[in-house]
Formats: sequence, structure tokens, C-alpha cells
Amino acid sequence: MPARPLERTGRTKTRQVRSCKDRLRPNRAQTALLDARLRDFCGLYNACLQQRVEAYRRRGISRRYAQQAAELKACRTADPDGLARWSFSALQQVLRRLDQTFTAFLKRVHGFPRHRACARHHAATLRVGDGLSVKKDRRIGVVGVPGGIKAVWHRDLPPDAKLATPARNEPDLPRVRDDQGQDARRSSTCLRLRARAGSRRGGGDGCA
Repeated sequence: MPARPLERTGRTKTRQVRSCKDRLRPNRAQTALLDARLRDFCGLYNACLQQRVEAYRRRGISRRYAQQAAELKACRTADPDGLARWSFSALQQVLRRLDQTFTAFLKRVHGFPRHRACARHHAATLRVGDGLSVKKDRRIGVVGVPGGIKAVWHRDLPPDAKLATPARNEPDLPRVRDDQGQDARRSSTCLRLRARAGSRRGGGDGCA
């Protein structure tokens, strides 16, 4: 008996993710704290990765996001000058990224997750309204960084923005001299905002 052709019931509803990218202009003190935040997040990522490896190697236990997220409060208490400075939800995003990396590895069965070097850890995801906020003067507020960070806005902030990723751009930047007379690269920071739009039919345009 021949197979019946599939009936078309209309276009599929898809959830779109729009992204916007604007440049930040932090001062020297803010840049130092943003760099310290990236180092702390990179250290947390590597420590949680090592915990997963050791748990499976020694006891055959697979650690997941829920177990590691439950230990964040104790980690922040034990490190008041490090992890405790930053937003709790931002630390959760680090663990979610690690969990997504492991999930992708289990699907493709190759490319085991590796430890990250701090020099290559250029971005961290924050929640808009929790770890990151937009002040009345249109400056960016980040938990753990005093004052507002100047932003060069190319468009209005999407009202439904959920996640923001301050990222450090280092390639192709001019070299400058630091206080010791050594070559150093001028830091540049941009802000990527991702807004999750509601379910729509078909395609659509968003922020570039």
C-alpha cells in the first residue's frame, strides 16, 4: 500500500533570537574589574569541569548542572573577595555553559571539553535586570563594578532583552605602551544583547 503524502498544516511557529551589539567605554578601574570578573568566571568553569572529571573517574558519578549550582552559595561564602563580588545568576550562566558543552559532547561523542585559558576567556553572559542593568542616564550597571559604564548606543534597548554578554575585543587593536614602557594592547569592550522574541510564523528581521 503506497504511503500517504504528508499534509501541510501551515507554517511552523518558531522562536526567534534577536541580537544587538553596542560598544562600551569603561574607564581604567572598570576595565580592571571586568577583566577580574572574566578571570573568576574562567576559574569557576575550569574548577567545575575538573570536578566532573574527577567524580566520574573516581566514583563513576556524573555531575550535572543542578548539583553544581547547589554548591555555588558555599563557594561564594568561602571566596568573599572573588566569586562573591559578582551576580549569582551570572555564576549560574557559567555552569549552564559548561553543561551545554557536555551535552554537545555526549551527542557527537568526540571533542571532550577542555580547560580554558584566562587569556582566551573573553565574554560572560549576564541577565538583564539582575547581573546587568541600564541606568536612567543610559549607562550600563554591572554587579561588582562601581559606577555606570558608558555605552555608545546605536539603537534603543530592546524592551524584551533577556541576556547580555559584555565581551572583550582584542584582535587587530593598536599597540600602546604601559606604565613600565612595555607593549600592551588597548582594551576594547562591546556589549551583545540578546532579546528573545515571542513565537512568530516564518522568518523575520531583527537587530544586526
